[in-house]
Amino acid sequence: MENIVTFLNIGFVALLIIGALIGFLRGTFKSAYNFAVFIVLIILGWLLSPAFAKTLFGAKINIDINGVAVTSLKESLPEIISSFDAD
Repeated sequence: MENIVTFLNIGFVALLIIGALIGFLRGTFKSAYNFAVFIVLIILGWLLSPAFAKTLFGAKINIDINGVAVTSLKESLPEIISSFDAD
């Protein structure tokens, strides 16, 4: 009877170790995948930021800021900055 209990104890410990190993491997894969996706998105954002900035600064808008008529940020940004009082 003691041999059966010992065998079951060893079996349960083996199952716990196998479960921990499988969980560790799945977690490691998931973390590595998330890290790789993060790096790809950072590089993609870095490469696309000039085009995004060019589009943003070249967009045609019609608003009034501190008495300066803004048609696009690229053309109007120096006027807007100079219109603020430097005091």
